[in-house]
Amino acid sequence: MVEKACRQHVGLLWLTGLHYPDNNTLWRFYRDNRKALKQVFKQAVRLAVKGRLVGMVLNAVDGTKIMADVSRGSGLHQKDLEHLLRRLDKCLDEVFEQIEGAEVVEQGKEYKLPDKLTEKEMLRDFIQEGLGELEKEGVTHLSLTDRDARMMKTGEGVKFAYNAQAVVDAKAGVIVGAEVVQEESDNFELVDMIEEVEENVGEVAKETVADGGYFSGEELKRAEEKRYEVVVNVTMSGKTEKTEGGVGSEFDIWNFRYDDGKDVWICPKGGVLRYEGDKKRKDKGYVVRVYRCQDYNECEHRCGGFRHGGGKDYGLQRWGDRYHLDCSRKRLGSKII
Repeated sequence: MVEKACRQHVGLLWLTGLHYPDNNTLWRFYRDNRKALKQVFKQAVRLAVKGRLVGMVLNAVDGTKIMADVSRGSGLHQKDLEHLLRRLDKCLDEVFEQIEGAEVVEQGKEYKLPDKLTEKEMLRDFIQEGLGELEKEGVTHLSLTDRDARMMKTGEGVKFAYNAQAVVDAKAGVIVGAEVVQEESDNFELVDMIEEVEENVGEVAKETVADGGYFSGEELKRAEEKRYEVVVNVTMSGKTEKTEGGVGSEFDIWNFRYDDGKDVWICPKGGVLRYEGDKKRKDKGYVVRVYRCQDYNECEHRCGGFRHGGGKDYGLQRWGDRYHLDCSRKRLGSKII
């Protein structure tokens, strides 16, 4: 995108001196000067503030996926590698059984493994090395040519991409905060982006708005603790709370009741979801409490409630403090977008 702009945009034509840098050159420049470019952006924002182009009354935050310049086939994918490894192991086991069942090799002669078998063992070593790389990076997908990219759902399908975040001030449309993250969703980016604005401008807007993609109990709790005024579309919470019914569905998250004394959730049909364990998000440090219905097999509504939880039951992930979700929803009232 920038490479194309350097050949078409008059300002960039002047800035580059008609040298037309390619994508790799631009990436190396950004990589080597990332801190300096961030300072340039910060200075530009502060210049806009001095010029009274920024009002800091209302900010809007949103994100978009920018696809990496790599193909899916050039990456490592855990499920694919594990499937191939199982097939290889089965094949190797069969070959070794044939060797063991064969006649004893003449004494004094060394038995040499068939070339095909050697190739399979080399391939297995390569696969295990790839799985080791994925484990080291803590991901299930990894591009060998762009290790910072992550598999994300985009308008063109699931591809290696980046999540570009931006905060825009309402007065003149000036971007007052920008960041590129590796998160697939926007759920846990709201407070970080408000803090980015505070670092650039020196203050936060009186009110920051975001769509339903930023809905998260933890983020609302953090925002409230930091006294950030935020307006988030909580009416679309059915997606982020792992329910499939969607808005208006009987099984929407807001139709479930939490019993604080017993630490259980009660579904709209009266079923009890008991606490099963915690899942910790390593990147953000959040702990997600997981509740599951133990009567999955007998429940006549099991296909209309939650996503399948792993074989026998359905699970509800409790994102954050429900108290803060309810309070935020009531406090926003007619502001809900």
